[in-house]
Amino acid sequence: MYLRPVCTSQYELFVIENQDRHYLRISSKNYDTCKFNDTGQRTECFIPVQDARYVMKYDENGRETDWLVYTGDVLHGKTHFTYEENENGDWTVQHATFWNSTKSDLGFIPLGETYRIISYFGSDPH
Repeated sequence: MYLRPVCTSQYELFVIENQDRHYLRISSKNYDTCKFNDTGQRTECFIPVQDARYVMKYDENGRETDWLVYTGDVLHGKTHFTYEENENGDWTVQHATFWNSTKSDLGFIPLGETYRIISYFGSDPH
């Protein structure tokens, strides 16, 4: 195991990683254990304080497509992401929708949108 500093929030202090790419993030509020894929993206996190497990999924471009929230083996919610791309294939709008198991009859409802403005320099953006 080794310590890896992180700066994702003011509360997180450090991360411990073992040989199986399991991480324990220590913070002043709570702690969680996360798994990462070979490209460094989180694929699963367990948060004991919430008794929740989050599963993250990605598309072939490495873009986040789903967050699934479980308690035990029971799915409680799902956030789904879709993307709009510019002419260079970079996403410029991310749409998020949410499904809640307690109100499943509503289906996926809009959750939010994220916009990016990308500037390219030179004649070839890639």
